[in-house]
Amino acid sequence: PGKRMKPIISSSSTFSPNTQHVRSIRSRQIYLAKDCMYALGHWVSNDRVSSTPEEKNRVKLQQIILLAISICDFLSSAAWIFTDFFMPPKGNQQSCDAQGFLLQFGNSSNMMLMVSLQVQYILVIKYGWSDRKINKLKPYFLILPLGFGALTATVSLVLKLFNPSYWDCWLMPYPVDCTSTFEIKYGMSDLEESDCVRGDNAFIFQWAFFFAPLWAATVICFVVMYKMTKSVEEAEKKTARYSGKSNRNVQS
Repeated sequence: PGKRMKPIISSSSTFSPNTQHVRSIRSRQIYLAKDCMYALGHWVSNDRVSSTPEEKNRVKLQQIILLAISICDFLSSAAWIFTDFFMPPKGNQQSCDAQGFLLQFGNSSNMMLMVSLQVQYILVIKYGWSDRKINKLKPYFLILPLGFGALTATVSLVLKLFNPSYWDCWLMPYPVDCTSTFEIKYGMSDLEESDCVRGDNAFIFQWAFFFAPLWAATVICFVVMYKMTKSVEEAEKKTARYSGKSNRNVQS
């Protein structure tokens, strides 16, 4: 009673950012800035090319998704750029939580929005969905990806999973080398209880909240692109056969 507890993250913490990693991460901002410029260019060019109201409605949905992707990119980029201020020794647990929340929300929402964009493309290009049918699903193209990012980031915050890694604050146990409950349960350690101060079983949540969805999104995007490519090739072959028949009929 009356004994003061040692702060979880102090100015003397050994988890100072690795300079080399920070520099490599910051270099990514150039590419992310290009993504933002691409989204802006896509917005302007499609707005000028589209003439009918239906085409403009379809393009508007694409623009909204691209804008959401750019915003998520910006949030995660900002969190990485200022990682020195979020992490100890300059930062504290609150700033570490803030960076972890921004990274989890921005990155996980981003990959899900990319899936939404791909799904919209294949529904229109391969399956010939009308703009009216597409517009009925418009809320889901945005709510589901952003909701996934917000939900996983909030749950991670509540479970105290945001802790210093080697170059940023994300889903990590604290201390990094602590023994999780999962390891104890399945006989990977002789300890009887976890010695993690924060972020118990964080590595499981890494896969559940990010890596597994990331691989699933990657596979979905690959399959969608493959199907769209095949669909366009088949359409081109049909057009070529039709053109050949038309030319023979004209010559005869």
